[in-house]
Amino acid sequence: MGHRQILGRGNFDSTNDERCTEVMNKLVVAHRGATQRAHENTLSAFEAAVECGSDMVEFDVRRTGDGALVVHHDASVGGKLISALTLPEAFACARAAGFDLPTLEQVLLALRRRIWLDVELKEEGYEEEVVELILDHYPPDGFRVTSFCDASVARLRRFFPQVKTGLLLGVASPKWGAITRISELFPGGRQRRSQASFLAPHYRLLKFGFLERAEKMGMELFIWTVDDASLMDFLLRQRVVAGLITNRPDVALEVRSRISQAAVGAKGAH
Repeated sequence: MGHRQILGRGNFDSTNDERCTEVMNKLVVAHRGATQRAHENTLSAFEAAVECGSDMVEFDVRRTGDGALVVHHDASVGGKLISALTLPEAFACARAAGFDLPTLEQVLLALRRRIWLDVELKEEGYEEEVVELILDHYPPDGFRVTSFCDASVARLRRFFPQVKTGLLLGVASPKWGAITRISELFPGGRQRRSQASFLAPHYRLLKFGFLERAEKMGMELFIWTVDDASLMDFLLRQRVVAGLITNRPDVALEVRSRISQAAVGAKGAH
């Protein structure tokens, strides 16, 4: 589904002051850092996200064969599975591929609470280890954790109820085909079973009344990966949307500011 099929009339019915506040409170999340300025999921990309004014940075966590937590999206680096490599081997493979692979602790130390975190767990089995490490550096309200795995979300909610944990929706290759897709379009049951604090759907799932159902559920939404300015404008006007995950945080920040300024201008015209 193209983004134009999602666009419609925003659901703000508040005053201009309230509208301005609502929009500015919505978070712009830099997907894997500011990737138009640096290689994704690297310290340079995260620093660039801070510099451009992003509210939050999103990144992915995996574990090496010798138990180290590293920040990387794909299961492999340099053609080799991260889960089969030692940390020094993973570093070497990344350097051979032209970038530096950071550990989770390096990222936490580098960012030093200068930006909020959106941390995606790519696999099951080390949920507690990741959150405990983050809590050594960030307060519970300084980060969120997400996963496509319902069991991981449920485990995190059970052991860390103070940490907001989100269920990602829109897996690229659904294990159960249409059944999985239907469960993503109508995620109420999955949310209740996992006790997810919020939902993080891909923007292509926003059809068949998804936004309205989420609002009735009382669920905040973080939408990924939103790179089109017109779609940003529409989603930032939706009360149920708490944030946008984007490869273009600079554009999202401009759109958010423009909506807010228009609300202020409308107030001044009265």
